[in-house]
Amino acid sequence: MTTVDRSETGPRGITLEELMHLFSTELRLAEPGRIGRPLVRGVHVSELDDPTPYLEGGELLLTTGIPLAGAADPRPYVDRLVGRGVVALGLGLGAGTDAVDPGLAEACRAAGLPLFVVPPGVPFQRISRGYWEVVSRLELADLSSRLRVQTALAQAAADDDPGLLLDRLARGVGGWAAYVSFDGEVALVRPAAATAELAGIVAGLGRLRSLGPHTGATFPQDGDVVIGHAVMDGRRSAGFLAVGAADDEPRPDRHVLLTAAALLGVCEGARERRRDADDRVGAVVTGLVLAGRTDAARAVTRQEGLGAPADEVRLCVVRAPAAALASRSALAATMAGLEGEGVQQLAAVLARTPWWLRLRGTAVALVPADLPRGGIDAPAPTRADVNHARDLVASAVLGSPQALEQVPHALERMLRLAGSVAPGRLAWEDDPSGTSRAARWREQLVDDPAGEALPTVVSYLRHRGHWERAARELGVHRNSVRNRIAAVSERLDLDLDDADVAAELWLALRAAGLAGGPAAP
Repeated sequence: MTTVDRSETGPRGITLEELMHLFSTELRLAEPGRIGRPLVRGVHVSELDDPTPYLEGGELLLTTGIPLAGAADPRPYVDRLVGRGVVALGLGLGAGTDAVDPGLAEACRAAGLPLFVVPPGVPFQRISRGYWEVVSRLELADLSSRLRVQTALAQAAADDDPGLLLDRLARGVGGWAAYVSFDGEVALVRPAAATAELAGIVAGLGRLRSLGPHTGATFPQDGDVVIGHAVMDGRRSAGFLAVGAADDEPRPDRHVLLTAAALLGVCEGARERRRDADDRVGAVVTGLVLAGRTDAARAVTRQEGLGAPADEVRLCVVRAPAAALASRSALAATMAGLEGEGVQQLAAVLARTPWWLRLRGTAVALVPADLPRGGIDAPAPTRADVNHARDLVASAVLGSPQALEQVPHALERMLRLAGSVAPGRLAWEDDPSGTSRAARWREQLVDDPAGEALPTVVSYLRHRGHWERAARELGVHRNSVRNRIAAVSERLDLDLDDADVAAELWLALRAAGLAGGPAAP
């Protein structure tokens, strides 16, 4: 069950067991037994029949027994104390009460309220003053510890290292710390071994979305107490800080958690601003490359202190609504939402490259020619963005490797190819595996004994399925074209009227130099 925490915690308390050991001569158990480790938040002296209106809960209540004098049944008195949250009752002996009444002992035993006796001659003030002196020393030690942790957190934030920040926070609370993005993706965990413990906390953190930016939540998780706080980047909620510590450990200091959450927000905001600045420079560099001014592009990267694009690249063109191309993260998420070979690897590359720009309703990016097939260590697009991208009418094409200086000559071809890719798909200009279904179709067309299948399919695809145009180009009757296409479809088990199939086959034919020219508009 989640409990909402909007306020400061009370005074730094000590456990009842610790209190008994600290004041072993002033406080003695009335009868042997376990007292547990409830937290004592204060020591209160009262001789009222009902002191509960003046109590907050968590107190050790001291009395000389006046409220119980002449009482036939002490149970109502004990029940009132327990109902208010009093953690223990101390009975002072020697001031009218010489021994513990058996009825009182039985009532406390039945209610689970520890009963202590204060020996004759021991003033209550000694216990009360001693308690607050101990608490003051503990609070001073806590303050020193808090300041040390907060200083370490600030140093990590100054180094722009959120991983180090979480590591120092985890050490400071004696548990683990994690940063979870707003949509529930676990971005960072320290120590890394605690990753397995985070599976069940995302739902609990999700409740914070509706509780406001400065609200915390506390909930149990596999023997740990998990505390979550929102991480804000200005007025935008960037994610959540989650901290876990063992249930029997002191609760992590709220001031430290709020400091960590604020510093994570600073790191996130700074990273976002740097990424935007890099993307602005990257767009200029990409534009220069597309215009054939590679020397100027490299000069800009040197001036700005950025690494230049690779000498050999692939052009990636993504067609999507403007919102899906609004930022680098949106572009990467759009790519991850597509279907096709290598989309996740390409999405990870797009998430970290500044070499892209928006052009004629598309995003054009320069991707390293040796695009890894897997195992990329890069920020993954968030689940929410991916789900959003799946609802968009988006498509993409990835060009074949070429020298950076040759990119301008490939741009128009790639823009045309992007327009021929079916919605929701990523297509490759070349065939990266050599074993795709489009490659198999292409080889079967080339191997046609009659020699008619390949030119007929090429013409049919070039003219977007128009029988008359294909027939005129081939110099045959349109019925001949129909018969040939039907025979090819049956022999290759494909449907050339399927947009996905047509796009894949056309790109495979172009990659092999068999298409004979661009597709008709």
